[in-house]
Amino acid sequence: MTRLAARLNTEPESRDAAGEIIWGATVHAVSAADPEHGTGEHMAPNNIRRFNAAANRIANSELTIADLQDCLTNNQGGRHNHFYHGNLTERGLRDRLTIGFAHLRRLIRTAADSLAASEQ
Repeated sequence: MTRLAARLNTEPESRDAAGEIIWGATVHAVSAADPEHGTGEHMAPNNIRRFNAAANRIANSELTIADLQDCLTNNQGGRHNHFYHGNLTERGLRDRLTIGFAHLRRLIRTAADSLAASEQ
């Protein structure tokens, strides 16, 4: 998903879609990083309530609650909302995409660590 988002980000007319893919990848990464992933009725963290619940389980010294809240604000509140409402300027869109990719890289590292720890 990140490669597709990066490719779409290079095409100005496709940046909206890149942002929406970043939000989708964020949901997958938060889900994978959640220690409850794969147990019981684990729900995708694709809304504020479920994202915050997962964030509270994920937070650590490397990825704090504040980091995760900023990710939610940018990747869902900013990027995802822009996809539906077109409320960002071109510059705002580019800036939020840059931030979104940075958050996503950190989440993917955290998810990889979480998944590796659960396999031990």
